[in-house]
Amino acid sequence: MASLNTEELFRKYFNGIASEAEKEAFMEWISHDEHIDELRQLMDRMWDEFDDKEKLFNTAQSNDILKQVLQKDVAFLQRRTRLSGQARMKWWKAAAAVFIGIITVTGGYLWYHYRPSAISPPIAEKAVQDVAPGGNKAILRLSSGETIALDSAQNGTLARQGNISVVKLKSGQIAYKAQQAGNRKSQATSYNTLTVPLGGQYNITLPDGSKVWMNAASTLKFPTTFSVHERKVELTGEAYFEIVKDNNRPFYVNVPFHQHNAHNITIQVLGTNFNINAYDDAPSIKTTLLDGAVKVVKGKESKLLKPGQQADINRDNHQMKIIKADLESVVAWKNGLFNFTDEGMAEIMQKISRWYNIEVVYQGKIPDGHYTGIISRDTNLSQVLKMLEFSGVHFKVEGKKLIVM
Repeated sequence: MASLNTEELFRKYFNGIASEAEKEAFMEWISHDEHIDELRQLMDRMWDEFDDKEKLFNTAQSNDILKQVLQKDVAFLQRRTRLSGQARMKWWKAAAAVFIGIITVTGGYLWYHYRPSAISPPIAEKAVQDVAPGGNKAILRLSSGETIALDSAQNGTLARQGNISVVKLKSGQIAYKAQQAGNRKSQATSYNTLTVPLGGQYNITLPDGSKVWMNAASTLKFPTTFSVHERKVELTGEAYFEIVKDNNRPFYVNVPFHQHNAHNITIQVLGTNFNINAYDDAPSIKTTLLDGAVKVVKGKESKLLKPGQQADINRDNHQMKIIKADLESVVAWKNGLFNFTDEGMAEIMQKISRWYNIEVVYQGKIPDGHYTGIISRDTNLSQVLKMLEFSGVHFKVEGKKLIVM
């Protein structure tokens, strides 16, 4: 690398004209911490040039540019196992007049909008308390009132309710299996409740074979046996559904609109894949359709969603709007990822608080800026914070409290 002109190589990489050999050399060079200061100087110089020329892109255009770059670079790194194995590797790339940092940390990357007045490197050398990620844990409350901690329960049959067996599979999932053919009309309806705590996730197979993945701090109430006419469940929090198609028995998900309000949101389904985000502390209830068709009903108002659409119902003004959804971002949690898409710090901290079961406290005002990035949910909290600290925000962990500074 010594024989190469660093600034020229950086400009080639930035402009997308670097050869494979030049890209590899550049990646290897920036993987060393001692080059960080020089790299920041190059980035600042590039910013100043763009600022002078007033070449501006909006956020959406900048995101599209960077997604293309990242897709190519991730593929490139995967082909270069010698480089991709370096957990501390970082790379940066600016786009137009938006200053953006991209950091690779244990399989994640981040870029942030709005150039801070001063960029401070993450405090990586100090000894900090760490918090392990969440995992598969949930409490199943049977209609009898008995509770079962599913993460510690042995595999096999956990309970019998009428002609239904509650079974914990080897995969850790919970499934409801009919022991014998029964007359659904003659059976009294009883309900079970699955509660996933902070720092947890779980998935379950319902009595009709439909599958539900539940995110942290979520609750699902469902009958042990669905009726012959319809299938109804109730959700608070967030869940992803894969519903078995049954034209004779439509599937309904009821979502409480307000904690003490009798008027609920109802999602009517025939057979489909969709995600519902309905946390009580979120400003809106979001239903996102991936496949099939669902109808979202709020009082006398109803909207039919097409795949790729999201119904967003504001909790304050009760208005429902239909927007195009970023599907990868919506279902990232189910796939084991944090996917921040143009999100503010408060929204990011909300997700982190739920998954790591930690209280978030702000010293001063909530930091400005919007962030976009991806990192595995299997990583310790320190790795996520290390990414975010490149934006100039710093954090301190004290027991079960995360202080944002």
